[in-house]
Amino acid sequence: MNTINRSLESRRIDMDIKDVIPQRPPFLFIDEIKAVEPGVGADTTKLVTINEWYFRGQPNDKVAPMFMLLEMMAQTGALAILSDQAAGKNVLFGGVKAAEYTVAVHPGDQLDCHVALLKQRHGIGIGSGEIKVDGQVVFSATLIFAIVETEE
Repeated sequence: MNTINRSLESRRIDMDIKDVIPQRPPFLFIDEIKAVEPGVGADTTKLVTINEWYFRGQPNDKVAPMFMLLEMMAQTGALAILSDQAAGKNVLFGGVKAAEYTVAVHPGDQLDCHVALLKQRHGIGIGSGEIKVDGQVVFSATLIFAIVETEE
């Protein structure tokens, strides 16, 4: 996905991801926010460890499941959307337009995720992203999302 805008400035962000999106461990797949430009995109990281719940029961050659990469990308996109929204909003996952899983992810890999918001209209939008390990793209996808009001 060479069309993804990579213009976000890499800098430390003093923002707690749990203050922005509703996911909590063990379903929170972001360790650190690297950059966020509200309504434009976000960069996040995650260190995959051997102790992740989704590795239990796998054989010795442990491989992170694609759903985890997809969810990390969705959470990074939600961060970009909700970081400037008023309270009482949430982002719902609407679907996958395209996805490509190119390289297996293993414990010890540092995941660098970038998501760019491509289009948004009337609370429905499209975001595109990629996840890299050591500069190599391991997963890329284009996702559909919806912004909704939450009940207080």
